[in-house]
Amino acid sequence: MPLLTTLTGLSMSLNFVSRYFVVLVCTFVSISSLPAEDTQYTWQELSDQSDRQFYLDEELKAIKLSEQALQAVKDEFGDDHSNYAIVLIDLASIYESRALFDRTEQLLNRALAIQTKNLPPDHIDIGTTHRWFGEFYNDQALTKLAQEHFDKALQIHEKSREVSVDELAKTYRYYAKYQMNLENVDKAKEYIYKAQELTVSLKDEDPVSHIKTQLALVRIYKNNSEYEAAIKVLSELLVFMDNYQPDDSLKFYYRLTGVYEWLSSVYLDMGDFDKAEKAANKAVEIVEKNFSDESIQYALTIETIAEVYDKQSKFQQAEEYLQKSLHVINSQSEVDMMRLGDIHIALSEMYSDYDEYQLADEHTQKAFKAFRKIYGYEHLTLAYLLGELSSTCASQLQYKAAESHCMQAINMLTGLYSNEHIMIGMMKMQLARIYLKQQRSSEAEQAILQARKILQNDFKDQSALIAFSSRMLGEMYLQRGMYDKAKSEFLQTLNTINNNKMIPQTFAGSIYQNLAEVSSEQGNFKQAKLYIIKAAKRTIEGYGPDSNYLINIYSDHAYICYKLEQLKEAEKLFKKSFEISTKSVGENNPASIFTINDLALFYQNTQDFESAIQYYDQAIEIINTMDQTRLPIHGTILLNKGSLHERQGEDKKAESHYKQAIQAYIKATPDKLESQIYCYKFLAALYDRLERYHDASNARKEIVRLEFRMEGVKKQ
Repeated sequence: MPLLTTLTGLSMSLNFVSRYFVVLVCTFVSISSLPAEDTQYTWQELSDQSDRQFYLDEELKAIKLSEQALQAVKDEFGDDHSNYAIVLIDLASIYESRALFDRTEQLLNRALAIQTKNLPPDHIDIGTTHRWFGEFYNDQALTKLAQEHFDKALQIHEKSREVSVDELAKTYRYYAKYQMNLENVDKAKEYIYKAQELTVSLKDEDPVSHIKTQLALVRIYKNNSEYEAAIKVLSELLVFMDNYQPDDSLKFYYRLTGVYEWLSSVYLDMGDFDKAEKAANKAVEIVEKNFSDESIQYALTIETIAEVYDKQSKFQQAEEYLQKSLHVINSQSEVDMMRLGDIHIALSEMYSDYDEYQLADEHTQKAFKAFRKIYGYEHLTLAYLLGELSSTCASQLQYKAAESHCMQAINMLTGLYSNEHIMIGMMKMQLARIYLKQQRSSEAEQAILQARKILQNDFKDQSALIAFSSRMLGEMYLQRGMYDKAKSEFLQTLNTINNNKMIPQTFAGSIYQNLAEVSSEQGNFKQAKLYIIKAAKRTIEGYGPDSNYLINIYSDHAYICYKLEQLKEAEKLFKKSFEISTKSVGENNPASIFTINDLALFYQNTQDFESAIQYYDQAIEIINTMDQTRLPIHGTILLNKGSLHERQGEDKKAESHYKQAIQAYIKATPDKLESQIYCYKFLAALYDRLERYHDASNARKEIVRLEFRMEGVKKQ
């Protein structure tokens, strides 16, 4: 199942080039057993059984059957016959779906060599092989090679009088998918409409081809935010399938499950969570009725429910279903390492979204272990995982490790492909983000421009990825205090979002948040308030009123109101942020600890010291109880509480908290020396006021020592 991601993080970008691309056709799956070894089947029968298993997502069984078919056709015709090439392509298509690129390429090259020897150059089978080459290169984001092979496939199939409707429609569908991946929406529609014209007229004779084409059309509409059109196609498809008499009930019901999964996904993008959940539950209901709740089909389908809950920030429910899926995958008689790796990635991304970084890291490592059993130590998927690890480390302020993982991914991709590969461009953007977090703005700018240069080889300026690079340039200028340039980049990004329906409109919420920050830095808080209100509106439209994406937006809004001296509104918004965080991720989550600190700081700055102490103590208790002492926020809370005690004349308590803050920062972020320096400055000022000049001198010596270390780090 594809991993669904958003444009607000790296994983969305990486998803473009990984095998997690949403496929044009549903893959449909089964629980049938392999044929008994002493039963004799023809190679055609074995191929048909392999095809059935593949459509039922039983890919390991499909591979074994296809390998048996290959041996059978070899025994009958030899390994230089056109029929042998047909089975080679069938097996290659299964390998390709599992990102086994080396094996896929070997089989496709062998098949094409046999066909070139035995068939005329314009034979439809040669066209089919070129189509599979196109898909093979497309899934690796090797766009120029993909285009070459699709051109050959189209040329042969469109001119042939012998090509079947299904075969030509399939070529159009795959080419439409390729164009959609490049965000060429008009071209994608042109070819999917050609496919639709072929399959609709023969839908009663060939219902499967019709269903696949309609789902391919849904994908285009969905990705282009044409949700009503997508819903209309799916609704018509459900009516058609209700009157459809299947020759294989299991394949039919799994196809029907796929339609409801698409329906759920479209409603999810629309922000209609009730209908999304209803459609997802319908898919699960069909699977439960026709398959076992210990089947691989059940495991994959319940991920749809998990996605619905995750989008609504219902962390516990999402976790429950993903863990249930993991259990089922692990309980299979032969564990599919690819499925296992996929579910660990899904869990890792979910935990990362809710700041559970240790759990995220654990599942990423388990995904590595599973994928290495399939792919070895160098593969596109492993580069993707290194990017995930890099992102998780950066979220925990482990910047050296984050940079190291990112560079490993870039080096791996350069070795596998070239230094112009699309995914290297995405990794360069990840590297830029790491540099920005460390205030290394010059290096960040260089990395962003390098990324943009790579991406512009394949994408137009109005594409999602180019927009993402503009947003990062804006963040870099904001960090440098170049506010006009920052605002210009953010407005350019916003313009791209408004003109490119493929970019989730929820991304606009984060851009409005950026614009609010620029206006705040410029002291224009009235303008900042207008922007932050728009940020909240776009986010609610996309994710609902309880989304965890609103936590920071409401905190920023509250800060703006505080600066405008609208204190009652500020208090209300800080509490709203806290309420959403506890509701969506729980009180013991790091995100909630941040909102508690915001509330405490607000009360401290408004002279309500009693409330401030209450919230600081609440945050510290949660941190200690949940063993979250490695979070940097622990040091921040101790420092803030220390300054509050000092304002109240409780100097001993202030001194104690300043010292605890230093130790907390050393434990959480030993490489981030600025935080320790800041604490020592508070200590030195306290000692000066108490006329403890020797202690003040020692504190300043520590500041000098740490600043010297910082200079050394910068020179490195």
